[in-house]
Amino acid sequence: MITKNNKIIASLAFAVVAATGANAQSLDALSVFNIITTGDFNSQSDIEGRTLVGGNFTNSNSTNFATRLDQNAQDQTDASLIVVGDIVNGNAINVLAGSVVVGGTVNGRNVQLNENNRTVTFTENANINLDDTFTQLTLASQSLSTLAMNNGNTVVFPGNSGGTTTFNIGSGVAQDGLAVFNVTEDVFDTRLGNTIDITGVQNTNRDVVINVGSGDDGIVNIGTNFLNGFNQDANQVRIVFNFFDATEINIATNFFGNILAPNAEINPQANIDGSVFAESLTTQSELHIPTFDGNIEFEQVPYLIAYQVPEPSSTLLLGLGGLGLLIRRKR
Repeated sequence: MITKNNKIIASLAFAVVAATGANAQSLDALSVFNIITTGDFNSQSDIEGRTLVGGNFTNSNSTNFATRLDQNAQDQTDASLIVVGDIVNGNAINVLAGSVVVGGTVNGRNVQLNENNRTVTFTENANINLDDTFTQLTLASQSLSTLAMNNGNTVVFPGNSGGTTTFNIGSGVAQDGLAVFNVTEDVFDTRLGNTIDITGVQNTNRDVVINVGSGDDGIVNIGTNFLNGFNQDANQVRIVFNFFDATEINIATNFFGNILAPNAEINPQANIDGSVFAESLTTQSELHIPTFDGNIEFEQVPYLIAYQVPEPSSTLLLGLGGLGLLIRRKR
């Protein structure tokens, strides 16, 4: 049975800190959550990690949450599903680890938790403010989009639809450095190559940012298959695809890597392996861990000082780190 608790959960197991004020930018939340949306989330499949929904959870079919989290280690203060708005009525939701926090109501829906001999908490009508977290990720996306591509980095197209488009990290990028690529959405066009790969990530501590411009219509269609450079866990946790200006992303094949898409509706037709930040997401496919595990760091830049993050008044504060704008590597 679900234990209902109307108290506000003010201490969560994942990095809860007070709001940081102006200019806060960080990717820390991508390390905590498998999926983050500022708006609605619609899914009827499995989400392996933690889920944060800034709007409503809108699918009435069954969904499994936290399927790969440690069921024994999660206690009542470790929220694995946070929904700022409502959960619509429908079939039972299964949460296999952690707890559930809802800002609105579940509309009578059965939320089942795998209790596993532990106490679990299910909270409705919680006072949740996640503006800081959303702002940090959005500004991080803007920041990353301004970075220049490293000298020596190349993107090589095969010249035919049956070949592989390859991202090559140049020798000038340090073994623990940040590799930046700036491309357009054509890089995923199967007419130019039906697979993509990356070299220079393996056996290094490099982080990778791939800034993808969406063009005038804001639409990105992803049909290429990802090869070994992308689909190994040790690599994909450090790779960020930054769809900084996209408004719609359609994914037809399994996607490997972390996604920043603050203004986009994402429509996957296949699994995503990595963390996702989007305006909204509608999927019948799975969202897999591992989540982001890179070392990209942000420092303040004067021209952003005028940007003020509203001071939250909520009891539940989920601002997750971040310092400023100028990108560098942690040492």
